[in-house]
Amino acid sequence: MVLRRIRNMVVATVNDNLDKMENPLVMINQYLRDMEEELSKARHAVAQQEAIKADFERRLTYSQKMKKKRYDQAQIAVNSGEEDLARKALMEMKQHEEKVLQYEEIYEQSVAQLVELKEQLGKLEERIQALRDKRHTLVARANVVKAKEHMNASINRIDSNSSYREFQRLEARIMDMETKANVYTAYNFDGEQTAFTKLEHEEDVEKELQKLKEVQKA
Repeated sequence: MVLRRIRNMVVATVNDNLDKMENPLVMINQYLRDMEEELSKARHAVAQQEAIKADFERRLTYSQKMKKKRYDQAQIAVNSGEEDLARKALMEMKQHEEKVLQYEEIYEQSVAQLVELKEQLGKLEERIQALRDKRHTLVARANVVKAKEHMNASINRIDSNSSYREFQRLEARIMDMETKANVYTAYNFDGEQTAFTKLEHEEDVEKELQKLKEVQKA
């Protein structure tokens, strides 16, 4: 008996812990928190990619500007008969030209990557918003279930509670007392009726006796 009681207590404790672990609302909230963290990371990644794109855009613009500048300087040097200076300007122009090609490719890649990241971010935001909306519905349904479980447990607790049985016993006792009180009242009422009837009879007897006396005198 003792071992069975201990076993039941252990099983009840384990089941209670499992219920807490598998609480749908707790799991939903945790899942949403995880998704919010992922959303924050995704937004940070998009912000970083925007910064990278902007940086390569500045580099590209600068290289394009320097390429043109060195070409113009080379032309001026040639017109002035400064061939060495023109060669130097053209050499730097070629270097900037290579950078332009390099930065154009990288910039285009960064733009494509940014577009892709923003699309993924938009999908993630839509999904999380749908989960938020779904959460309200699930919370409402879970609250209804919880309320029903609580009421059922309360009803079962009341039905099995000794105080409720004692209440029923007292109710039966009161009904018994009411029955006895009604019987006593009826008895008293009948007794009073009998006394009144006796008085009426005595009056009738006296009247009849008086009549007899009058007949005898006559």
